[in-house]
Amino acid sequence: MNAPEPSPAADKARKDSWLDYLAKGISIITTAPTLALLSFTWVFAERGSTIDHPWLWYLFTLLCLTAFPLLAYPIAWLVPALKKQGRHAERGMAFIMATIGWFGGLITSYAADAPSFIKMVFITYCVNVALIMAVNVLLHFKASAHAAGTVGPVLLLAYLVGNAAWGTLILLPAVYWARLRMGRHTKSELIGGTACGIAATSAVLLAME
Repeated sequence: MNAPEPSPAADKARKDSWLDYLAKGISIITTAPTLALLSFTWVFAERGSTIDHPWLWYLFTLLCLTAFPLLAYPIAWLVPALKKQGRHAERGMAFIMATIGWFGGLITSYAADAPSFIKMVFITYCVNVALIMAVNVLLHFKASAHAAGTVGPVLLLAYLVGNAAWGTLILLPAVYWARLRMGRHTKSELIGGTACGIAATSAVLLAME
């Protein structure tokens, strides 16, 4: 006996499930900690030979930009009071740990007289988060930190390693699709976040050039 043909509704459900997993995967890959790991591995591969103690500065940068923000998730999972709050607690802890990592990295990079491009990296991240916070709080507009955190590193990467990095702009439409698919942002919030990322990063690059 032949198996019954799947209904159009079942086909759509399978397709929707696959697209949802894809959107979630894109969102994970394009989080600030993951992009920092990928971006600054490339930066150090290109510029590491121009500075003293490149491995030390590489590990320091990833500690502040990647490890600290990612610590939010085990903390939110291990602390019972936070675990009960679910995703809300994870997002809150991620913001706190990222702020500690980024601003701590900025202060330490100046205190330790880090190479100029490392100082530029930390200033860019801090100015980006400050602008996003200002827009969200003062204008009561939920500009997408995810969009800002994608376009900002792309611009910084292009400045530090050259034109080959412009190809990573393909991540931006992927982020738009994924965040809209997941219902996390509206188009205006994504555009607003992109504008913040461009404005903040461009201002830092122009000021430090």
